[in-house]
Amino acid sequence: FIVFFVTPAAPGESAMAKLFVLLLFTAQACVAGQDYNDLHKLGVNFATYFMDGNRTAIVPGVAKKSAELGVVRIKMFDFDANTIYQLRKYYAFAQKKLEIMVGLSQWVSNPPDGKGAPDWNAIDGMMDIIDNNSDIVKGVFVGNEPCTHGLCGGDAGENFLQVLENVTDRLKEWNMQAGVPFSSPCIMPMTWQKIPFFQRVLRILKKTNSPLTVNLYPYLDYCFRPNIGLNYALGSNGPGGPLLGWSQIDADISRVRGDLAKLGPEFQWTPVQIGESGWAHEYGDWPQWNGQQQLVYKVSNYQFSNAFYMNLLHRLKSLNLVGIYIFELAEETKKPAVFPAFESEKHFGITGLYKNSSLAPWHIDDPSKHPPWTGFAMMRPKDWQQFDEEQKGLKWVVDHMNNSTEAELAAKQLLWDKAGEEKIRGKIQPWQQHNQSHGGNHSNHSNHSSGNHSNHSNGHLHDISEKWLQQRSWPAADKTVFTAFAALLGAVTFVGFAAVLWRRWSDPMRGRRDLHAVLELDAEE
Repeated sequence: FIVFFVTPAAPGESAMAKLFVLLLFTAQACVAGQDYNDLHKLGVNFATYFMDGNRTAIVPGVAKKSAELGVVRIKMFDFDANTIYQLRKYYAFAQKKLEIMVGLSQWVSNPPDGKGAPDWNAIDGMMDIIDNNSDIVKGVFVGNEPCTHGLCGGDAGENFLQVLENVTDRLKEWNMQAGVPFSSPCIMPMTWQKIPFFQRVLRILKKTNSPLTVNLYPYLDYCFRPNIGLNYALGSNGPGGPLLGWSQIDADISRVRGDLAKLGPEFQWTPVQIGESGWAHEYGDWPQWNGQQQLVYKVSNYQFSNAFYMNLLHRLKSLNLVGIYIFELAEETKKPAVFPAFESEKHFGITGLYKNSSLAPWHIDDPSKHPPWTGFAMMRPKDWQQFDEEQKGLKWVVDHMNNSTEAELAAKQLLWDKAGEEKIRGKIQPWQQHNQSHGGNHSNHSNHSSGNHSNHSNGHLHDISEKWLQQRSWPAADKTVFTAFAALLGAVTFVGFAAVLWRRWSDPMRGRRDLHAVLELDAEE
């Protein structure tokens, strides 16, 4: 197109025609380039096990940072009530949307090694926590990479499926989802031995319209086998030249969908999401004597990590994914330095990557400022009671644990919490105004079978004022007109492009118009 617009006009071709085609092409590109409606689907994993220090003291700061980044979807590896409370609190202070998927690890549901009989008391305890937070908790991930831990067959597999089906049936009553994160080797290739197990899993997930969740790590694959190509792993142009064809994420998702087709027509169109994918943004000290570790060091930096996450964002739409969860939210500096990532295993946290929150992908177009107006975190009366008790405990730590890390963190949290409390306590938030004007009867969370869960009407979907909604949404008629206009632009652009190609092909001087051919002729002369 650039060559077309800078070369002299052919006979019968006016400059005005060129300008018209250019304007159409630019308008269509602008419309496509400004579409970030999928940003809320770019979630983050929240792992705490290998944090350095007192997790209870560290989690509040990480939750606050997550709200500042603008992340909407959080995927936990446990169902810790304090972590959920801290996320609720800081998202409410920041007036942000929040959707949490808690985790039920196989070691909790099937102790002691993840392969035993189900522990129904532990599972009931998790369900109570979900019930108490049903306005922000959307479901459960059961287990983590079960095939890697020997749970995709035999007695251990039957125990795992028993837990998955029980949790799924209970969540269905609450209009929530269940999921299972599988590592890519679990699924690919889909051999005949695996087919019966995955058919059973997908039939269970179908009860709650849940997607197949697969963990994909091009970064780890590159660290293990660098000959796959850096740009192929990153998913974009980079130091190795242009990206030719698909990226590894593109190829992996295509293969997953091909394997789903092997399971039968019933499963061919199962929705897919990525449960974990990340790129370390740091390594540590230069590994002086190890060549493979030096390679990992060179690709573990801010530029590559940020580029990878931006490419993930664009693949939400191009690959028609239900969602993607970045690994991970916080740095886990106590994590073992294992092959193939070595020291970079400790530095996947986006709180370390995006120390300047405005550089994070969610600040391109904050999903909390756009429809649907659902999922805003709010502090309920019982949460404020917990808040008051928490403040007393923090003040005690500051007064009695002088010169300690815990006292320093508690002092910071007191300042954060005071500012947040002054901002929202006792005040009506914008998304609550419409709810109050209609008597507060606009809950969309389904009633639980026991019939004693009316408190859910205060959460899950919080309507906003009609005025605010009208300012940020289009009438149906306007949407129809715009869609028709966009389709017309696309058609005209396509016809214009075809005309340009036909003119170039039929032009006997096309060799002289082609920059590459001109350079070759000059070289020959």
